[in-house]
Amino acid sequence: MIDMHLRFSSNPRENTLFRALLFMTIIAALASMMASVVHWHQARHGPFDLIVPPICGLGFLMVAYYLYRFPQRYSQAAWMNYFLGLFALTVPAWYFPYLAFVSGEQLIAILPPISSALFPLLLTLAVFVRPKRALIISAASWLLIAAPILAYLSFHPAELLSPRGHDLAMTLGPVMLIVVAYLAVHKQLEAMALKLHQQHQDLQIIAKRDVLTRLYNRRTGEQIFAERVENAAISPFGIVMLDVDHFKRINDQFGHPVGDDVLRAIATAASAVIRESDVLVRWGGEEFLLFSLANSEIQLCDVAERIRSVIAALVIPHVGQVTVSLGATLHRIDQSAEQSLQRADKALYSAKNNGRNQLVLV
Repeated sequence: MIDMHLRFSSNPRENTLFRALLFMTIIAALASMMASVVHWHQARHGPFDLIVPPICGLGFLMVAYYLYRFPQRYSQAAWMNYFLGLFALTVPAWYFPYLAFVSGEQLIAILPPISSALFPLLLTLAVFVRPKRALIISAASWLLIAAPILAYLSFHPAELLSPRGHDLAMTLGPVMLIVVAYLAVHKQLEAMALKLHQQHQDLQIIAKRDVLTRLYNRRTGEQIFAERVENAAISPFGIVMLDVDHFKRINDQFGHPVGDDVLRAIATAASAVIRESDVLVRWGGEEFLLFSLANSEIQLCDVAERIRSVIAALVIPHVGQVTVSLGATLHRIDQSAEQSLQRADKALYSAKNNGRNQLVLV
């Protein structure tokens, strides 16, 4: 039920959400402890005054410790805070109207100031609960706390018309209803903002990816190439250029939709056998480029040969077997990206001229 779109950074304790929740929990613990001290020093206090506030204070302190100890579990801590707060408000909301009814005392004289604590309870829902459930939970929380007090005041007009009674009726009635309504609007706006954010992320992915194969496109590949060249001194890498053999013949004989199927199948098969550190790019047409963090020719040949063999084993509907030719080279730190690309391209053409479906390393 907690909205998990709020993610932590690499260090959870640096997250604003974590800090805010921890601060709220500590303040709630201090407020409960202060209430305990105030009740203790009052000339008249009942069992409720000496039991419930200390229990809540201890509970909030335990939640604060739990949250600090396990910051990734902020959702559980938020729900602990909510139920503790609900307990701290619901018990007096029902107990004191009952006490006033059976003892004949005025509720406005014995009821603790619980109405002021209802707002932060609903605010917790506004931050942590998913939009579809926030309105239901907040309305239920309001009804559970406000109903017994408002019901009592409605049957005791003299107390209702007093300054405290009027304040209680306004705070627990129209004011909190406005808060609940605002909560619904707030969550709807939050949902819209999240949807726009997701659409923006999707557009960014589309801008970086090739629509047909879902591999990185050439523009993104050039950026990755530049980054690899810049870090080549500490992270050696090699490049493998591969080209689909007789691809024009496939397009001419079976049509471009089948040619697209071939490219998608090759991209999927090659992606399945490369390492996580390797990056496969659709360079253009039927040509692909692989950036591999290989520090030796043996490693580079190994990954390139895996790609060649897995593609050669493909059987594509309407086409049958397809093959690729590959040219590979290690990047040299004393040369530019263009020079490495030219070497790989030269090796690729050697593979084509030597009969295709093979790897040439230079």
